[in-house]
Amino acid sequence: MREVHAGVCGPHMGGHMLARKIMRTGYFWLTMETDCCQFVQRCPECQIHGDLIHVPPSELHALTSPWPFSVWGIDIIGKISPKSSSGHEFILVAIDYFTKWVEAASYARLTSSGVASFIRSHIICRYGVPHELISDRGVHFRAEVDTLVQRYGIRHHRSSAYRPQTNGAVEAANKNIKRILRRMVETSRDWSEKLPFALWAYRTSFRTSTGATPYSLVYGMEAMLPVEIEMGSLRVALEQQIPEADWAQARFDQLNLLDERRLRAADHVHPRGKFRPNWSGPYFIRELTPEGAAWLMDLDGNRFSEPTNVDQLKRSDSVVFGLPGSFMDPHGLARSSLIGCSSRRGHDRYLTESLRSTQPGPHFSTLGFHHASPSGRYILDMCA
Repeated sequence: MREVHAGVCGPHMGGHMLARKIMRTGYFWLTMETDCCQFVQRCPECQIHGDLIHVPPSELHALTSPWPFSVWGIDIIGKISPKSSSGHEFILVAIDYFTKWVEAASYARLTSSGVASFIRSHIICRYGVPHELISDRGVHFRAEVDTLVQRYGIRHHRSSAYRPQTNGAVEAANKNIKRILRRMVETSRDWSEKLPFALWAYRTSFRTSTGATPYSLVYGMEAMLPVEIEMGSLRVALEQQIPEADWAQARFDQLNLLDERRLRAADHVHPRGKFRPNWSGPYFIRELTPEGAAWLMDLDGNRFSEPTNVDQLKRSDSVVFGLPGSFMDPHGLARSSLIGCSSRRGHDRYLTESLRSTQPGPHFSTLGFHHASPSGRYILDMCA
């Protein structure tokens, strides 16, 4: 089987085709087709070059904020081509998870020092010190940013690699800001001048996730739009005629309404190249978090410094000999033990077999989880 499947002229064909090719060479046994399928399934080359699969998504874990400006997500748009007339190529965007209020600024070049300055001036000095900050694992959010969050006692959460959904709120804000800018710009190089107007449009637009506009959740009233001044809206006329005592009472009522709107808003939030492999590995899952992030370890015991989401993993059937901490099941197919993992709904189909109690044995095959980068350039295969 090995010679026909992966020998000098072996094309690494599928199990059924391998069985037919062996029969043409004059060999046959009763369990030939089953054995060939199992052999192909355990072939390391066939696994790492296997087709990309779309596993069922892991269970959604919504990120919630207990009060306004407590949790911020931050991300970068860019490089933007062409540059703006002022030479800017990047937009740094931050969003408050509670009110969906967005802050943004454009830059010609962006470093961790620039990001730290943005957090100080646009978030801390305007809205107070946040409790948590969520970003990706880019170099812009290290160094100076790490120093800043330690100084102010901010919890800094970094999303899993190749998993922008972890910071979904700011990713959605990025998409909306780019859409608004595309419709606002008059030339392809004036987008940085239009950015403040795009932010205003976003802040005064109804958000379905909160049931209100970000402006009303922050200030307790709707923003005065230019059309109301030019055309003389009823709201403007009433403001000009109302007595001072009634005006003050109306402001108190608006503050009470703001609390109600914020409570309602809180209710809306519920908790590469052509010939390169598509997968790498196998690896062990040494820890699995309730949020679906897996901490991996290779066969030499080297641990990954960053987690990977389980949506980017698949099982591996590579044969490994002499690896400690693994067991063979009664059917002769060894299972490796998982460290620190718990079987959860949404992961059962991947982890249940690995977590079964098995008998020790000298030989075993690792149950692997393989990971593929959407771009195909960074190939990680993960295994448990």
